[in-house]
Amino acid sequence: MFNNLFSMDGPLYKFGNLVFDLFVLNLLWVIFSLPFFTIGASTTALFYAVGKRIRGDEGYLFRDFWTSFKMNFKQGTIVWLIVAVIYWVLFTNIRNIHLLGKMATIMYPLQLVMLIELSIITVYIFPLLSRFHIKVKDLFKTAFFMANRHFITTILCFAAFAGMIFLTVKVHPIFILFFVSGYAWWVSYMLERVFKKYIPESAGGLKVVEEENSEDQPWKKYKREKATEDQEYTTNIEMDAYQTWEDIQAQRERLEEPSESSSEKNQANE
Repeated sequence: MFNNLFSMDGPLYKFGNLVFDLFVLNLLWVIFSLPFFTIGASTTALFYAVGKRIRGDEGYLFRDFWTSFKMNFKQGTIVWLIVAVIYWVLFTNIRNIHLLGKMATIMYPLQLVMLIELSIITVYIFPLLSRFHIKVKDLFKTAFFMANRHFITTILCFAAFAGMIFLTVKVHPIFILFFVSGYAWWVSYMLERVFKKYIPESAGGLKVVEEENSEDQPWKKYKREKATEDQEYTTNIEMDAYQTWEDIQAQRERLEEPSESSSEKNQANE
């Protein structure tokens, strides 16, 4: 029993590795976020490195972080600046809402709803950007759709943030060394289940395949295998950009057309 506990594959060793990884990733995030405008790129890199480990693809921490940071620097910075500006505008409006007089009773709830909506969208933005090739417009649209459709998961992600605050303030300040990376770990774990509903490897859905000869590139090839009552068929999907949920729905409809036509033929023969 004790041999298994202290072995290289034992739970104690794995827990120690997890704690070390979280500490290093938290430190990397802080260092790469110091210029402020790079927070978006560093957050994307953090989710990229964390996501690979959750999926069992453990490589070098710094290499994974640095690869994603360089790859998503431009887009991550643009997305972060957009989010930061919108936050600033909303907070400024709420702070000065009394200047509107009677209109404040209408504008205050509206600004508050927009602030909450932006907050839940932000939970999904950087994990999506870390994993898929996606345009900025589609990124916000997809994040909005997922955040509201999977609202329970979104609430659990917020609960993780509140939990990290509680551990840092009420339990021990040492948890600040794992604050951002610990939150990212929990969010990545929760969103992994959400992403599988759109690109599931099992249950006859989209199967993700790593790009050949590149372990560090986000996924670009997708293979859909679907079995129907009438036939089994496979459709290979190769794309240069992550599909939005509208694209996925359209593909599902196209894939279901052979099944519908076969059913109509069977009815006609009967």
